[in-house]
Amino acid sequence: MSKVLRRVVRSMASSVRDGFAAIKGRREELCYYSPFTVVGTGLLGFVTRSRSMHGMDGGRNDPGFVGAVAGLFGQPWLESVPCSETLRLWLGRLPTWALQRALCAVVRALVRSKTLAPFLFCGMLVVAVDGTKRENCRRGTTSNGKSWRNVLVASVVTPWGEFAVAAEPVDMWDGEAEKADCERNAAVRLCWRVKREFPHMGILLLADGLYACRGMFALCDRLGWEWAFTFKEGSASGIYADAMDDMALRPRNAAPYVPDDPFAHRRAAHPEARGAVAWATDVDWLGRKVTVVRCEEKEPQPYKGAFVTSLRLDAAMACMNARRACAIATVGRRRWHIESQNHDEKHNGYGLGHNFCDDDTASKNIFMLMEIAHLATTLFAKGQLPRLASECRHMTVVKAMDTIRSYLHANGLPPADEGLSDFRFFSTA
Repeated sequence: MSKVLRRVVRSMASSVRDGFAAIKGRREELCYYSPFTVVGTGLLGFVTRSRSMHGMDGGRNDPGFVGAVAGLFGQPWLESVPCSETLRLWLGRLPTWALQRALCAVVRALVRSKTLAPFLFCGMLVVAVDGTKRENCRRGTTSNGKSWRNVLVASVVTPWGEFAVAAEPVDMWDGEAEKADCERNAAVRLCWRVKREFPHMGILLLADGLYACRGMFALCDRLGWEWAFTFKEGSASGIYADAMDDMALRPRNAAPYVPDDPFAHRRAAHPEARGAVAWATDVDWLGRKVTVVRCEEKEPQPYKGAFVTSLRLDAAMACMNARRACAIATVGRRRWHIESQNHDEKHNGYGLGHNFCDDDTASKNIFMLMEIAHLATTLFAKGQLPRLASECRHMTVVKAMDTIRSYLHANGLPPADEGLSDFRFFSTA
């Protein structure tokens, strides 16, 4: 875990330094704690799944934990670490763009090191978008009259883990329109932020049926992205009916559904069919030609759904179309992985949904620290933990993080040369 933390801290260092330099009136010579120590204490609190600010304060001055913070963030003379109130005050002054850029910097380092290379779909990074409730409001209301704060998250989807690459608040108040923000408007801002951070990276955008509209299609065209959205009958009933009729009239555009996993390192020589897949090409969507793929799966759990996508299928190559349609259905269904990410952050110790403070800026920065910690934990849990615990029958991530927390408070951070050096994802397939 020490190698993962050092790699994450090294990637986000520049953004954190620039963010604290932008704070007006801050005199660094009068500050006992460095910017990295303040941010890093909160990061370690989320990595060890402390659940709340009070949980982070518990045992924060244990000699081992102080030594871990001091060694990791370059202040070996420290005798204590920042309390939660110090963390909240500084995060309330830190510009929100700093930790946003820090998260993107960590993901960018993974891309450049080819860690994510096995998980690209046709050379594109697969990014899923979904909204969730960030927290309830301690004082009962926010500026837009709601009692909770929402956030829209863009996450990189991999077969064994998913982690955020950017986030955008949804509860902003539009003073000119005199109405609350909506998820689609937040998605526009979020997509442009991802584009600025990854201008040359090909991206396949996954989202639910809310995004299956001309506005999002046009946005993806401007960004140069491909997309695959969940397609439900109620979102565009006429177009949905036309696509289903086209599939019924063209029985050749159907094949057994074999989950053609584009991420898998190993594939069975003769994989078994789990259902059926059908597709319709050149479906007219108000002047735009799109592809619709329908998937029906019987095992291991019944599933029936459809996807509308910009990915093209060649009508003259039926054999290749079958495999490509299966791949589109497989990657489209991976949008649900972001739901697993939200569930993990809510129920497994990160504290998503918990009210950490009543300051809106600090709340946004705390959420970004949570996402960076989730990324670091995913790298460790899916890349290193299976090999470190290979002699055990099974070790859960929660148990592993409990063990790491106990070790940090008792012994501090191990030397940098201990542990595994590579960050490849592990698969038992």
